[in-house]
Amino acid sequence: MNLEAHLKECEHIKYPHSKYWHTFNGNQDMYETHLGTCHFKSLKEFLQAREKCFHEIHVVLAWKVQENHSLSSMLGKVSENTDKLMKSLELKFDVMDKK
Repeated sequence: MNLEAHLKECEHIKYPHSKYWHTFNGNQDMYETHLGTCHFKSLKEFLQAREKCFHEIHVVLAWKVQENHSLSSMLGKVSENTDKLMKSLELKFDVMDKK
């Protein structure tokens, strides 16, 4: 069997709407017929826009998670320094009270 005949009969076709949970099983002739009547074709632009929006949200969310981690780390350091300062001030006040 040559390549052209194989491609015509093969049922392992990459289907453009499969990433939107719509599958197709069939050979090349059935594929071409299906594409002409497929309802997902009319939703393609909408689904692509949603996919782009979800990607942008994912990127922003990842950045916010990283920013939140950084701010939490900085807050921990500020809290630690505040505790040290409070202890230092308590010691100084204790010394002043004893005088």
